[in-house]
Formats: sequence, structure tokens, C-alpha cells
Amino acid sequence: MLDKPILNRIILSRHLFMLAINSCKSKDDIYLYSAVNLLQDSVEVFLIAVANFVNANIRENTKFDQYFEEINKKISPKELPFRGRLLLLNKHRVNSKHYGIQPPRSECESLINVVNEFYDEVSSKVFGYNYDSLSLLDLLEESECKDHLALAKEALEEKNYVLTAFECRKAIYIEIESKYDISKFANANTEDLKLMFEKSICKAPYYAKESNYIDKNVNEPTNYIVLDHSVLEQELIKYGIDLNMFWNVWRLTPDVFRFEGGRWAIKDEFDLLNEEKLMEVAPYIYASTVEIILAIQSYRKNAIQKNMVYSEITLAGEQIPVYKKADSKSKVLSIIPKEIKKVISTYCVDGLSDDNTYWYIINNEPNIYGFISNDNLDPLQNLRFLTVKG
Repeated sequence: MLDKPILNRIILSRHLFMLAINSCKSKDDIYLYSAVNLLQDSVEVFLIAVANFVNANIRENTKFDQYFEEINKKISPKELPFRGRLLLLNKHRVNSKHYGIQPPRSECESLINVVNEFYDEVSSKVFGYNYDSLSLLDLLEESECKDHLALAKEALEEKNYVLTAFECRKAIYIEIESKYDISKFANANTEDLKLMFEKSICKAPYYAKESNYIDKNVNEPTNYIVLDHSVLEQELIKYGIDLNMFWNVWRLTPDVFRFEGGRWAIKDEFDLLNEEKLMEVAPYIYASTVEIILAIQSYRKNAIQKNMVYSEITLAGEQIPVYKKADSKSKVLSIIPKEIKKVISTYCVDGLSDDNTYWYIINNEPNIYGFISNDNLDPLQNLRFLTVKG
């Protein structure tokens, strides 16, 4: 097994390589500048990983062409391939960065193919691994996601590209898409406080968390996942995940859904799951999915976790006004229907213009949000708190 620092460099190299590919695909020629710079950075990071692996004599001021010389000394009689083409890549990088010369699109596309072949050949001959199988899988925390990605890796090595796509999408589902599952709201009981609480933390659009929407729009299991693209992209940015990479994986893999009992439903789209098509993209799908899951787990590990605590409160009286502000003189947003006896509150606070206490409440079906006065609470109740881990 490769040492973690070497593996980290290889994965960083791959990440830069993917960014270079995305830049090259852009129709805007300005991205060709970033393409050659990212591509050269990717190759240099990879060469450092190789040099460390073979104990080549490199220093902080080692020049790009010297990596080849020092590494070749260690792997003789073998030699690193494509030296001439990669030195040309370095020249394009210098010209674009220091002299503002735009690299030709055809040359960028050709160099990407060269670099890909370079990585494949060197990984096999020097590291003794298939380049596509080198990943940060071993750095993932032990979890269900890691289990699915281990199956994806095994499938990729066995050239079972359909299974690779299935297992990668399952990992994406577990970490991301499951938060947009609306299935539990299909037969909603409007007075079920637990369900109201689940609605408040489900990330699907509010309109999708209604039984009427589900009746009209859910025709097969994978329809139970309703993404709020704006919310999702903000979350991906927070994790440091490249949006293009995520959506590429999402489009290239089949929709899945997991029922409460654990059974998976897979949307087997025949055109999408074509072996010939998947042969070209399966390595990208696998590597990108591992990178996505690792980013999420790393963020979660480093972030200070905050548990969300909600209070279930019992109401007293009828025709209870819900105010826009913590102030009985502020605008009345709605009146709580008399049949609603309990609501969920996220916090209480002193009033703006009086010495009363106000509770901020949330309620679904009907949707009610705002402040109610402490006078409208049952004085004999014992508050029951609901906790959700952050």
C-alpha cells in the first residue's frame, strides 16, 4: 500500500487533472490558459509523488525537466515516458502565464490525452497499481459509503462498469440525496408532531413535502428524491466540492432510492447504462465520487457540530395570533386553527416592547411561522425537547 503522503499527492494530481479537463471543455478560450496551468501543476505534483516513492534526489528548487532526470536514475533501465511532450506542456504553461500567449485548443486536448496515458503507464510500472484504482478510499472513515465505494472499486477493476456506476450513486445517495427524501410525507398526518419536525429538517422544496404533490408527481420510487438545486449547490460549495464534478457524476449514474427496510430501487436507464459509454467514464465516476465523499467527511470531521434542539409546546385557548415580531403590537401573520393543540418551537426570547416572553414556532399543514406570546401556552405543561444531531 502506498504511503498516505504519496497517495495524497496522487489524488491532488488527479483533482487538478479533472479541473484541467473541465477548463479545456469550456467554449470560452480564456479557459485554455487555466487548462495548461492546471495540467502542468497536475503533472508536477504527480512527479513529486513518483520521486518520493523511488527516493529520487529532488529539492525545493528542482526544475521541471530535472524531475525526469532524477527519477530515471532510480528506475533505470526504465524511463519515464512522454518526456518531450510533457516538456512542451511546461513550455505552454510558461508562455501562457508569463507572456500571455494563448495555447491552441487542439494542443490542450492532445496534451490531456498524453497526460492521461502518462499517468496510466507510470502508475502501472512504478507504483504497481492501476491508476484508476489509486484513490483516497483508504482515507475514508469506516461507513456504509466506504463499503459501497469498495464495491465500486472492485467492480471497476473487474471492468463491470454498470455496477461501478450503481455503487457510486448509492454512496452519493447516502451522503447527499437521502436528505431530500419526501417518501415519509406520502400519507401525512397533519397533527403528527414528529412528522412536522421531519418536514422542518428535510431539504426538499417545501411544496414537495405535501401528500398532494406526491400523489401527482411520484410515479416510481426514485421520484421520492426531490432536490432543491439552490440549497444543494450551497451545501456543495460549503464542502469545497467542485459543482461541475458533482453534477457530472449525478448525470452519469442512475437514479436510486432506498426504502425504509433497506431495499434499493435503481432506475435502469438503458441508454445511460451502456457498457461502451460507461467504459470511458467509469474511472472518472469512481475517482470523483471518492473525492466528493471524502470532502464531505473531512468537513464534518473538522467542523464543530451543533445539535438542533426543538421544543414541543402545548397551546392554551383558541384563535391564537402569530406575530411577525416578538411584539404583540406587530403585524399578525396568521391565526392558529383551534384544532391545533401543539406546535414546535425553535427558541423563546424577550419581547421587543414589553416584558413578555415570545416563542418562535413552526407548523406544517397549514404552514405557520412566527411568534406567539407566552400567555398562549399551557402553564401546566412539561416541555418536551426533540434533538437532531448537526
